[in-house]
Formats: sequence, structure tokens, C-alpha cells
Amino acid sequence: MTMIVLGYTGNHKGEGFRRRAGRELIRLGQIGYTHRNVTHTEMVLAGPWWAADIASSSLMDGGVRIKKAVRLNRAHWMAVEVPGWEAQQSAAWFIAHLGEPYDSRGAVGSVLYGLGQDDGWFCNEADGASVGQIDPHKMPPAGFMNYCLGQTGARIATDDFFSTPENNKGPSV
Repeated sequence: MTMIVLGYTGNHKGEGFRRRAGRELIRLGQIGYTHRNVTHTEMVLAGPWWAADIASSSLMDGGVRIKKAVRLNRAHWMAVEVPGWEAQQSAAWFIAHLGEPYDSRGAVGSVLYGLGQDDGWFCNEADGASVGQIDPHKMPPAGFMNYCLGQTGARIATDDFFSTPENNKGPSV
């Protein structure tokens, strides 16, 4: 089985000033990373890009959550295929932790070292924990994408993931 991990590379124009400022701080703190434009991560639990079940932790959604049948916009996402990681294992973790709070301090602390953590999870902290990564709170989203690509057999699979034709029109994230 193979897991798809998504890295958000789109813009955040619709967000308020505090959220955009936080994302820009994370982006600046990721200067040394290959994929520094990744500001959020998601795990694909099931489905194709036009009806994907995805899971992560999100400030906007209040913490750990699963979204069902989401239509993803290729222009906003990078996809990494990680053989050996199981969507079932990840889904079980997310189900067990649904509703737990977002870790704002930990998210900022992933680039401003020493800031610490709150009780909760930021995006790639939850995503990494869901597949058994040790200390996922020690890296920002770009670091997590680099970690994913460092796994045996992992590869950037954006073209493959989004290649299936689908004529369904509608809103996408």
C-alpha cells in the first residue's frame, strides 16, 4: 500500500492578517528546506483528487479533523507518494485524535526553536504522528515534506495523483 502526502503550496489571500503573518513566519523559517513554499500538509486517506478524504490538524478547522470527499486543486498542492506508509494506520490515528486542539505555539516553534508546544497538534505534527514518525513537532511543513521524500521509494507524484481526468465542476481547495 502507498500513502499520498499533500503539501499546500497555494496562497492564503482569504485568511486574516494574523494567520497570514503566521504562515509567512513559517515560510521564512523554512529557508533552508527544498520545499519551503509548503505551508500546510495533509494525509490522503482515500479517494481520487476530485473526491479525496484528507486528514490533518488545522487552525482554521479548530484542530485535528478529517474532511470527506474534498475536491483538490492541482495548482495548490504538491503530492508525495510514500510506499510503506499505510492510509489505514493514518486513518486510525486521526479517528482516535479527532477534535483535539490545534498547537499554534508548536507550529511557530517548529521554525522559532525553543518556543515550545501546547497540548495539541499542528498539521505535520499530526500527519507525522499518524504514520509513527518520532518527534514530528521538531520540523515545519517543508521539513516534513523533505522527510517524506527521504523515505525508501518515495517520490514526487503530483502529476500522477492529479492525472485522472474528471469533468466534475465545483469548488476546490
